[in-house]
Amino acid sequence: KAISTFDSDVNGDLNLIDGDIVKVTSVVNDDWLEGSFGEESGIFPRSHCIALKLTSSSDPFGVALYNHEAHLHDELSFEAGDQVFFTSRVNPEWYNGNCRGQSGMFPISYVSIVRDLPVTPPRPAAPAKVPEAENN
Repeated sequence: KAISTFDSDVNGDLNLIDGDIVKVTSVVNDDWLEGSFGEESGIFPRSHCIALKLTSSSDPFGVALYNHEAHLHDELSFEAGDQVFFTSRVNPEWYNGNCRGQSGMFPISYVSIVRDLPVTPPRPAAPAKVPEAENN
């Protein structure tokens, strides 16, 4: 997780913003790491990141990017850096999940998805009823 911004104009560097969850792909040397964030990849200073301990579970989960304080009884509170396990989608913007022994819904925009919930195919529409022919 990036703990400070790294802004570089050097080709091959990966620019970081505080809070980015970076996937480290290799160690360049004692001071530099190589990794990716979203569609971007490159090298960056190790001093700009901290390691997060991620679960080895196959359950869908993400890492909180920001603190979220529950405002309603059915919402989930968590802090930046927490692992949040997903149980279902409420809608495209909100998920249900668990964190620190609590459960509730939360805005997915507050979480960097590591392993998402499976995509549920839309239910097929019910077949249209064909009116019966009238007997004349």
